[in-house]
Amino acid sequence: MSDFSINNALTAYNNSIKLGQQAGIGKTEIETPGFSSMVEKAIDTSMQTLRAGERASIGAIMDEVTLDELSIAVSSAESTLRTAVAVRDKVISAYQDIIKMPI
Repeated sequence: MSDFSINNALTAYNNSIKLGQQAGIGKTEIETPGFSSMVEKAIDTSMQTLRAGERASIGAIMDEVTLDELSIAVSSAESTLRTAVAVRDKVISAYQDIIKMPI
C-alpha cells in the first residue's frame, strides 16, 4: 500500500502542471473583452434594434409589413429604449454618488 499524504499529492499535482506546460497544454490565452468594447457592442445592438423598429414602421406605412411584425419590432425597440434610459439613469446616479464622496 502506498503512503498517501497531502504533500505527496501537492507535489504530484505541481509536477503534472509543469509537465503539461512543457508540452504546451494550458498555455492558451483567453482574450477578455474590455469594458469599452462591451459598451460599444451593447450600443451597436441597441441601435440595430431601434433601426429595425423604424424600418418596420416605414414598412407598415407602405403596406409591406404585417401588423404582427410591426408590433414585435416596435415592442422590441421600446424595450431597448427603456433599458438604455434605465442604464443612463444608473450611470448618472453613480456619477453623482462619486462626486459627493469626500476626498
